[in-house]
Amino acid sequence: MLLTKHYSSRYTIVDLNPDAYAMIIQYLYNIDISLVNKVKIVETLCKITVRFGELLPHYVDKYNILNILCHICSSRSKVEDYCNTIGMEHQQISNDWSILRSSCLSNINDIILTLGIHSNRYILQILDIALGVLEYERDTIILLKRSALYLLHTIIFLNKTYGRYGNVKIETRKILMEKIRYAKVVLQNFLVNGIDVKDDMVCKYHIQSCLELLV
Repeated sequence: MLLTKHYSSRYTIVDLNPDAYAMIIQYLYNIDISLVNKVKIVETLCKITVRFGELLPHYVDKYNILNILCHICSSRSKVEDYCNTIGMEHQQISNDWSILRSSCLSNINDIILTLGIHSNRYILQILDIALGVLEYERDTIILLKRSALYLLHTIIFLNKTYGRYGNVKIETRKILMEKIRYAKVVLQNFLVNGIDVKDDMVCKYHIQSCLELLV
């Protein structure tokens, strides 16, 4: 409770001095802070991020927040880089790490929704991470897959809403559309063969919502 108040109190500091945002980001790299508390840090970062309003694109770029969150979510990241796991049971580490990654996916979702068309420079990277979680991580908890599917839905929604990211380079747009078409195949396959996903009502809802946007 005290820790939550500590992070939340940074709202006022950042409102007065947006560059204080960097102070909170550094908490993510403190390995002495538990994975559970890092979930609170990520949530605080997201809430502060979306409060920047019209300045949001500037500060997202300046502090590299989307790339930082994407790295935590990606298969390249290692839990040991973010937390001291000595003395922790393997199952607890796995669960807490998946919860943190799920929180990062959910908060990436909120940030790109707020950014709207300004999220275009990150969209391919984010799409790859969401698809990677769904396709290649078989042993992850269902919460992580729910977050990945919700993020995939947002990417498809933004792509449709903003005219297929019209201000993106032609080459990038082609790659984006190819990957979205591939995502459709992945989603259709999940409804048939994704045992853990198709039997989860939340995952199934997100899959069907994605496919409806792709009609």
